[in-house]
Amino acid sequence: MKLSAMRITAIIVASMLVSGAVYAKIDHPVFPGYFKDVDRSDPNAFLQTGDQTKITPAIRHVANGFNSKKDVSTLQEIFQWMRSNLRGGEGEKFARTADEIISSRIATGCTDYGLAFASLARAKRIPTVFVQSAKIDWIELLVHGAEGAHHAIHGHIYVEVYIDGKPYLVDSTTGKMFLGYNPNNLSLPDGYYAFAKSIEVWDSGVANESENSEAMQRLFRRFDLLLYQDPQYDYIDLRSGATRRAEKYVSEIERTQLIIAGLRKSVEYFADRFASDPSRTRMCSMNNLTDRHIETAQTIVVLYTPDQAGTAPKGLTEVVPELRSSKRSMLVKEQRDGKNIIFIKEQTEAELIDTIKKLPGNFMLTSFIPMVEPKSEPALDTRMSPELLDMLRGLTTEELEELLVYINELISHR
Repeated sequence: MKLSAMRITAIIVASMLVSGAVYAKIDHPVFPGYFKDVDRSDPNAFLQTGDQTKITPAIRHVANGFNSKKDVSTLQEIFQWMRSNLRGGEGEKFARTADEIISSRIATGCTDYGLAFASLARAKRIPTVFVQSAKIDWIELLVHGAEGAHHAIHGHIYVEVYIDGKPYLVDSTTGKMFLGYNPNNLSLPDGYYAFAKSIEVWDSGVANESENSEAMQRLFRRFDLLLYQDPQYDYIDLRSGATRRAEKYVSEIERTQLIIAGLRKSVEYFADRFASDPSRTRMCSMNNLTDRHIETAQTIVVLYTPDQAGTAPKGLTEVVPELRSSKRSMLVKEQRDGKNIIFIKEQTEAELIDTIKKLPGNFMLTSFIPMVEPKSEPALDTRMSPELLDMLRGLTTEELEELLVYINELISHR
């Protein structure tokens, strides 16, 4: 079957739309593929823009307000303008242009901050690379098959800027410019691992949030977690210009002391009442826990209703065997193998919240009762002596009935 020229063109365009390439009109593409560094032989290649970071009159107007030194002071002015003029808002992540972001004064998150920063920096003739990364905590959940990792990704956007011919990593959302940066090291500060370096989002083959989610899950499903090593770069705070020491990254799993697992409303209500340190608290559904979470947490709270049946990982069921119980209502507070365990079961989430409301304010401060395994007592020898058995056999029915009445009277008086 022959295809018309129009049909062939339509197929090619449709293919480009799926890949996102139709948006990325880069004269000299720099995206090298996933988990690869860009070719740095000519940093001026990073002055290019595609449709997503095109320097429009609106962007040029804003950039004209910054100095032209092309040094840290220029980056400070860019960041401070963004901090003062962009406010949080809703919108399709990964699908907006720098012009839309700057003109609307709305940023939906780190992707928008990165796109705006890259476009403004290039407008000041500062070569800039757009860097996409994934959070190592999310990667670990994905690798271990946690159900929630498939529904909510966790990534972050950085940019690389060239100052005096040298690349620096910048967190365009928080305003950190990292010193001693090694662009060949894909391990980034704050627990992120780089997977794509490009001019903008679109030339990396991603056109919207859905495509980004699919790509990240595909790329990290079998990731070797040992590849991430905290680089601990010192950094310049672009808000103040002060140089600050590296902040050691502690993973969410390592810093979590309290786990509250269950349905969202009951979990949040329990946390509001009893979680004294939110930074050390993990609130999630049971299927978002891995064995490492369970092993490292000091206190585990499970808020259970029957409609959550089958969602608990094996490791949690071993620590909280009450999950298998058929009882309609339970409240357990015990210490087991050095862990504090709280298990609350009701038939509905509304009943769970009502039970949590009735708990005393010092509920988490009172002692957890150590679980004591019952001591096995020697079995009683209930066998009758042959002599007594022979005597009973010699009694008539009437005599046996009288004996039973007498025995019952003895028991009732004890």
